[in-house]
Order: sequence, then structure tokens, then C-alpha cells
Amino acid sequence: MSKAKKISVEDRLLREIERAIVEVRSSLGAAAKARKLPGPLMSLSTLIDRIECRITTEEGESAFVLEDDQDGPDSIVSFRANTLVRLIEEVHELSNEIESDAEGRHRTVQIAVNMFIVHELLHIRQNFPDFATVAKIKSGTGGLGLPMLDVAADTLSAYVCALIECDRTQQGSDEDFYAMYVNCLMIGYLIGAFVYDGRTNPAKRQRLLGLVISAMLVQASLEGKLDRNQINESWTPHTPLMALDMQKAGAFNALVIDQLLGLLLNDRHYVDADEIQEVWDSVGRRPIYSIMAKVARLLRQAKAITG
Repeated sequence: MSKAKKISVEDRLLREIERAIVEVRSSLGAAAKARKLPGPLMSLSTLIDRIECRITTEEGESAFVLEDDQDGPDSIVSFRANTLVRLIEEVHELSNEIESDAEGRHRTVQIAVNMFIVHELLHIRQNFPDFATVAKIKSGTGGLGLPMLDVAADTLSAYVCALIECDRTQQGSDEDFYAMYVNCLMIGYLIGAFVYDGRTNPAKRQRLLGLVISAMLVQASLEGKLDRNQINESWTPHTPLMALDMQKAGAFNALVIDQLLGLLLNDRHYVDADEIQEVWDSVGRRPIYSIMAKVARLLRQAKAITG
């Protein structure tokens, strides 16, 4: 690649990041005024106002680099160009599954970039802006700590992106918002499953299945088919879920990541063992609508979804 071409790619990526930041900041402000912003997101606007976003061509395992590893005034967050290029290329290809026209596919890519930016900024708020911290989290939590932090960032970034889309399309009803939120949760699944290849280890599968379970619960609520008596009372649409390792547990359930950590389902109802294994094996397979249908079927067996 020539130097001129490289500069051109970097410039396009930086413009894309700047577009995303403007959309995120605007929607967070509007949601805060309308009192529709979950507590964990209240500080995100403040963080955005205190950073400068850049592009770095340096390669590394992390998705971004925070200058001096400090969240201070005028901190510089440099997103890795190779990560963004991979995300845009993969999501553009995979968005053909969920959008039928060119405009819709293009916007799906933009939503994915928005989610990526918010997700990474939330990691700064989660107190691990340095990639060196990742190894400590993995070794100190038996491998589950990082996926739990990731699924929390996934869920909240999907929530932010649903706010953005409703602002952009001027759709203000709760039904419009939660329908878009389901779409954003599945875009989060798509990014994790294909861009970052979430098929490679059980903890990543648990994270991705948590997103699908969340999406199916919200969809059931929209359709009036969610039985709240069968699920943990702590669950809300923006509460992160971490699925059990179905391969080891032989069971379909999830952890509700809230102040009172608990199981999502009461675990009294029969769920078909073969279908549990099929869902576990389906993570990262296409089409993505297939795993949505399978998870919804298990939730019906667990009596969380009716009809």
C-alpha cells in the first residue's frame, strides 16, 4: 500500500470515528435530559468531552491505546486502524444477512462502528484502559472476568446505539426503541462472533449467547410474550447476561450481572438436552437468525416466553 493510500485510509477512519463521537455525544445528552439514561452511562458523556480521538497504524493486541494510561483531561485515545478496517470489512459483508438495500447495509456498518467506539470507551470507565490489565483479569478470575466485563460493555453500547438510531430516525416510542435495541444486540453478537471470532473459547461463547438471550427476552417483551414471573426480578432490558457454559453444565441458563448476582431462570422447567447442545454449537454459524430462533425455543421450554 502506498503512503498516499495509507494516509487516505487513516483519514477516512478518523472521519468515521468523529462521526460516531458526534452521534454518541448528541444522543447521550438527549437521553440524559429525558431521564432515559441508565446510571452506568451517565459518566460516558463526561469522558467523551475529556478525550481526543486519533488513529494509530501501530499494531497490537488491544483495540486502542490511551496515552499515558490515564483517564485525565485531554487524554488521547488512539484506535488501531487495522482493527477498524477489519470490523468495517466483516460487518459490511455480514450485514447482507440483515439488510436488503445498500443504504441499510451502510448504516449497519456505521452502527457497528458506533458500538465499537462506545464499547472501548466503556472499558476505560471499567478501569482497564491498558491492555496489560487484561492478563491480570484473566489470571485473577479464572477466565470469566474479561468476558463478563465485555458483555456488560456490549449490552450498554447496544443500548446507546439504539438511542442514536431512534434520535436519527425520529422514532420516539418505547416500542421503536426496544425494536432497535434488539437489532443492536444482534449486531454486537455479529461483531463478537465474526470480527473477533467468538467461537474460539467457551467464555466467549457464553458472552455471545448472553447477548442473544437478552435480545430474545426484549423481543418477547415487545410481543407481550415475556413471563416476568419466570425470570429473575433483577433483570431489565439493559442488564447484562452471561450464559452458562452449556457444554459443561448441560443446562440452559444465564447469570444476571446486577447488584444481586443471580440466575436468570428459576431452572425448574425441562429444557431439551439435545437442543441445548445445538445452541451451544451454533455460536458463530450463519445465518445469525438461526441461533435467535433456537434460543427463543429454549426460552419457551423454560417458560420464560409464552406462545
